[in-house]
Amino acid sequence: MKRVLIITYYWPPSGGSGVQRWLKFSRYLPEFGWEPVILTPQDPDYPVVDASLARDIPPGIRIFKCPIWEPYKLFKRFTRQDSGHQVSLGILPERKHLSIKEKISYWIRGNLFIPDSRVFWVGKAYRYIRKEFPALNIDIIISTGPPHSMHLIAMKLHRKFNTPWLADFRDPWTQVGYLRKFFLSSLAMSRHRKLERKVLINAASILTVSPRLAVDIRNLGAPTVHVVTNGFDEKDYLFHDMMPETKEFRISHYGLINSARDFDFIWEGLDELCDENPVFHEHLQVELAGNRDPSIRERILTRPNLTAKVRFEPYIAHEELITRYRSASVFLLLLNDMPLAEGYIPRKFFEYLAAGRPIVCVCRNDSDLADIINETGSGRIIGYNEKKNFKEAVMHYFNGYRTERAKQSHDAVTASLQRSSVKKYSRRNLTAELAFLLENHSVR
Repeated sequence: MKRVLIITYYWPPSGGSGVQRWLKFSRYLPEFGWEPVILTPQDPDYPVVDASLARDIPPGIRIFKCPIWEPYKLFKRFTRQDSGHQVSLGILPERKHLSIKEKISYWIRGNLFIPDSRVFWVGKAYRYIRKEFPALNIDIIISTGPPHSMHLIAMKLHRKFNTPWLADFRDPWTQVGYLRKFFLSSLAMSRHRKLERKVLINAASILTVSPRLAVDIRNLGAPTVHVVTNGFDEKDYLFHDMMPETKEFRISHYGLINSARDFDFIWEGLDELCDENPVFHEHLQVELAGNRDPSIRERILTRPNLTAKVRFEPYIAHEELITRYRSASVFLLLLNDMPLAEGYIPRKFFEYLAAGRPIVCVCRNDSDLADIINETGSGRIIGYNEKKNFKEAVMHYFNGYRTERAKQSHDAVTASLQRSSVKKYSRRNLTAELAFLLENHSVR
């Protein structure tokens, strides 16, 4: 077998979306002649923890864990947050909600910790793995970001050993939406752009997750960019029991909802449907699980029709989440209305796709996500502030749910997984694409 060193901050017991891309690739790479070797931090400060994902770690895989120091404990102490509170970039408050101490902390984070707060790990991790590197016989290096500090470790190894290197951009770097929340000076932004360009021109190739994001990266100067999307793991679906059938018409959203994804017309539309249709009101249940901006709950609960209909839950472990998918009647998927949104495809979308339930998605019509939904016939696209279209889509699926509820079964999932337009997004098929790229860039 050839060997690939994967440098990733997120690895079990980390939860959330960042961990699964390379965890799943690592699971299937040996089938295509590649042995993954992992470099990851020891005891990092993960925003969410999900011990169930450890079951996906391939048996016998070599994992190098290097201690890391992160500044979040100082941040929590300075801002007087609970020591158990986990900091999530996705739900940083808007400027008008920040205290003076928070503003100072975010300024320090954006202007002094470049490219991110894991920059302190770069030198230590490089020195740690440099000693092991010659004996590992690595054929190619992969770094995955964010955090984009991982690319800096890979670049040092590439320059030291002249080993080919692919940099994986799961999200943008200088163009990512949350960067603006750190009060960046022009000097700090210039440093970000210089580091980003070094990565883009020194890596043998850039990997990314969507066609439009690939275009954006090429426009920043990357000579070669390949798209390998995220996907779903068939094994996750074929061996899970169904949730008990429920009489509710359940609209489910799993994952992050920040202020940029909190569209009031959604809650207003559901509130109006409850007034207009007592049967809908009787059967409606909304499930919101995962990290949320605190203001979202407050606004929803001001609507009397929704007070008893919306269930708020914390992060759900992935193993349980797969089972939960089966109990949904409709998935709700919300994308930020902001620059570069056209190239953002949430990882959970592919799991929704595999689950075989219809998706009501708020996003741009000219986006990669809309293209896949239309290609697979898996749901309805709702434009921003299109309350009427949202209500029509919900009632369309509600009427179908009442007549076809019995079909919400394991058979529906199996049928979804077998459709060619869906099957190509399975983790195994995507790993085959990745292995082909590795072969073309490897040493031997």
